[in-house]
Amino acid sequence: MIKKLFTVLLFVGLCNLASAQKIENIYLWIQEDGTVWVEEKIVIEEVSNGFYTYIPGNVDQITLFDAYGRINHNLTLNKDRTAVFFNLKHPLDPPEERVVWLKYGAQTLTAKKEGTWFFNFVSKATPQNTVVEINFPQNTRIIDIIPSSLLRTPAKNALILYPQKENFFFNLSYQYSSEPVTPSITLVSGGDNSSQETPIITLPTTGVYALVLVFLLFLVYLVYLRIRGVSAKPNDSYIYNIKQPFSGGVDLAENDYVHDSDQPRIKEGVLNMLDDQEKSIVRLILQSQEDEVTQAYIYKTTGIPKSTLSDKLKLLEKRKIISRVKEGRLNWIKLEKWVLT
Repeated sequence: MIKKLFTVLLFVGLCNLASAQKIENIYLWIQEDGTVWVEEKIVIEEVSNGFYTYIPGNVDQITLFDAYGRINHNLTLNKDRTAVFFNLKHPLDPPEERVVWLKYGAQTLTAKKEGTWFFNFVSKATPQNTVVEINFPQNTRIIDIIPSSLLRTPAKNALILYPQKENFFFNLSYQYSSEPVTPSITLVSGGDNSSQETPIITLPTTGVYALVLVFLLFLVYLVYLRIRGVSAKPNDSYIYNIKQPFSGGVDLAENDYVHDSDQPRIKEGVLNMLDDQEKSIVRLILQSQEDEVTQAYIYKTTGIPKSTLSDKLKLLEKRKIISRVKEGRLNWIKLEKWVLT
């Protein structure tokens, strides 16, 4: 009975600690030898007697620090993960938010078998907020990732993940080639003493002129597309006179939106990680004829307060669900391609 009571009290205490903080970003750098370096950005939002998170077990060189310096911490190892408990040296002064960085490294998170690397990772996350960025060595090819339902989008030599549960984990396998790519070049010898001279990379003169001409034509084409795209965008009067496709407010049901079966749709997994206001924003962008809308139009149509709308757009942009382009006094918002089916 006492043991059960202690377990319940411990669980309630950890929940209270977790509610005072959120994990905003987790950055992972995988080295060619399998070593993994990790940085976690933890945002402290409320005053609390203590804070905690958990990381994989058997990691090295754990450090925590904020703007005031290093933070003392205690570790508790439990199976495949390590709980990290810490307190702030300088108390939080509401409504202040404090950023705490947690850094560590490990060689035990990866294993290699017959040319394929296997990577297992577990961490605490804040659903609808945490963004995980995994950076790989160059020329890496990802073979598989578990769970397969995990929301993700590729980047250059990286993979972006969007945790939807507080207990976040994944297993992935990958391969990479360390062989450098040899360019096709022409070496000019130097007569009898060529063995003592540095080789020179040359290109035929005609080929250089042709490349320059192609490049200039390509630039002209890009300028043409840019001018055409700007002229096709609606002006301010159109923005405020356009017929509103919503039934009013942001409390909209699925049935309020009628989609053509041939039109792109937002992935169900993406919708599940959004709140009602964020859903109304992305659906409004999807229904626009130009595939992008202004921030002013979103405010006018949805009725979301300006400060709240600004925060929502920043969060959606951080999670790479939307992108924003500023043109003069207008902020143009569009959906990233990966969120659509």
